[in-house]
Amino acid sequence: MSRKNKFLVGVSPLGLLALSACGGASSSGGGGSSTPAPSGSATSGKAQSGPLHNATVFLDYDFDGEYDAGVDTKTITNAKGEYSFSGLLGEGALPTSNTYQIVVTTTQDAFNESITTDSTIGGIVSNITMIAPYGGAGNGFNGGNVMVTPATTMIVELMALDSTLSVTDAQTNVAKALGFTAADIANGFSPLTFDAFSDIPMSGAELVTYDALALKAEKTSKKIMTVVNTLAAAAEGAGLTTAEAFTKAMGSVSKILSEKNCC
Repeated sequence: MSRKNKFLVGVSPLGLLALSACGGASSSGGGGSSTPAPSGSATSGKAQSGPLHNATVFLDYDFDGEYDAGVDTKTITNAKGEYSFSGLLGEGALPTSNTYQIVVTTTQDAFNESITTDSTIGGIVSNITMIAPYGGAGNGFNGGNVMVTPATTMIVELMALDSTLSVTDAQTNVAKALGFTAADIANGFSPLTFDAFSDIPMSGAELVTYDALALKAEKTSKKIMTVVNTLAAAAEGAGLTTAEAFTKAMGSVSKILSEKNCC
């Protein structure tokens, strides 16, 4: 069942203010001459801020947020935003270790223009970086359904701000800050694993409950990205590079969330 039209929602300035009020370091990577042999477990999942088609997904073994050619393993998402690391060689190969974070970025063409698209709006997505944290319960990178979203990125940012914070505590704080209730969580919402575009057949009350959660999750995702992109534009105007501006903006939103420990 397509839910595409449900997610074409407006975001008011007051809504953005409420979201942000409720409320990564990077370094240049060096490339090795050859990729180590696969030795980790297969993993797969989805990149979503809307399903992201033609997004680059890589396994970041040194947790620096940068793709290291010849060291990190990468692949490209399909039209549903799905990715998989299960092959023997090349793109989409099995992990070379079971310790990493999963990073999603836009894919650039030969002219350095993004070819990544959001299927809910049919438009090009530029200059984003999203991360799924290592070590989350139910998100141990040893199977399917590893979601990479703005919410999972906020979890990573919160843990960077407070080294004592566990993945479980960070996801609880993010869920609360973004307005998800105990009932939502009981009905299946987790910032780490919830799929707002699931293909699993449902009907009746289960479908109604899922649709409500999916709509709420995707609206929230769009709000986060609108706030971040607004802040990033201001930072870029002040002289930062596009990548630096996005990183700073996502960090700022997460810092507000951390300081407020929300609503």
